[in-house]
Amino acid sequence: MENICNELKVRPLLPLWGNKPMELLSRYVNDSVKAIIVAVNPKLSKEWLGQVIDEKFLDYLRDNNIRPCTDAGEYHTFVVDGPMFKRYIKIVDGKKVKVEHDGWWFLDVLKYEVVEKE
Repeated sequence: MENICNELKVRPLLPLWGNKPMELLSRYVNDSVKAIIVAVNPKLSKEWLGQVIDEKFLDYLRDNNIRPCTDAGEYHTFVVDGPMFKRYIKIVDGKKVKVEHDGWWFLDVLKYEVVEKE
């Protein structure tokens, strides 16, 4: 990334760089940002798909020595709610789909609703 930025004469802003990953993710959870897990590689169980990132998930990452900020792409998330949003996304229906050639599991969202907050 630095090489590309240098070529373009752009200075990258990296506000999260240098922070402790588990502290970042924990702060994210404690700040009421709600993200669900939408993809997992073979290191994680497909049972995590559709689950909200919470303290239980953070404990699972710690216990299994999995990088919390997914530096190696262990899982991917989708933010469905947070204090900065006026509405939230409610996943109504989905199914777990496995990609056979590499063992990844994905949450295929089949139906969702955008809901006003009260």
